[in-house]
Parts: sequence; structure tokens; C-alpha cells
Amino acid sequence: PSTATIEGPSFPFPAPGLHVPPTVIEDLSTCLGNLEYRHRVLMRKMEEVSDAEVAANIAIGEIHLRVATLGEQVYVMESQAVQVVSGLKEIETRVQLVESRVDTYSSGQMALPGQDEIVGLSQQVHTL
Repeated sequence: PSTATIEGPSFPFPAPGLHVPPTVIEDLSTCLGNLEYRHRVLMRKMEEVSDAEVAANIAIGEIHLRVATLGEQVYVMESQAVQVVSGLKEIETRVQLVESRVDTYSSGQMALPGQDEIVGLSQQVHTL
């Protein structure tokens, strides 16, 4: 077999006066019609894929936005948790101080020094 490249159309126009049978023309016309049909189908599929890619990119963008929003919310909640823990530690320190005062105060008296502070701290704990 030859490896030479063939240039020009694969079906050159027939020489003037050369008879081309109608069946050959019909076969070529059918092949051309089939190629045109397959080309249209392929173009439609390419458009569908393109539309699907655009939709996927939009969905991905929305997901990124939601993730960023959730990240911000987590950051705010972490900050609030740190504040709550700090407040609880402060309250714990105050409660320990009041308890030490109560322990050292004589048990025979009705009113305890720091009793109001205990009530206030208790309310702060419930608020948190």
C-alpha cells in the first residue's frame, strides 16, 4: 500500500460527459443526509453538556457561598463559646470566694455575708 497523501476531494467532480448512475447519486445523498443528521445530534448533545456544565458551576458557586456563610457562623459561635467559658470561670471564682466566706462565718446567724452575691451569681449562671 502507498503512504502518499492524497490531495483534493475524495470524490472529484466527474468529467463533463461522464455518466454517473442515479443510484450512486442517491447513495451519496443518503450518506450526506445521515452525516448532516448525526452532526445536528452531536451539536445538540454538545449544547446539553454545555448547559449542564453551566448549571453545575452555578450549583458549586452556591455551595461555596453556603460553606463560607457557615464558616462565619461557626467563627461567631466559637467566639461566643469563649466568652461563655470566660464568664463561667469568673463566676466559679466568685462562688468559691463566697463559699470560703460562708465556711468561715459562724453557722448560728440567719443572714450570711455575700448571700446577695450568691443569688446574683446564680442568676448569671442561669442566664448563660
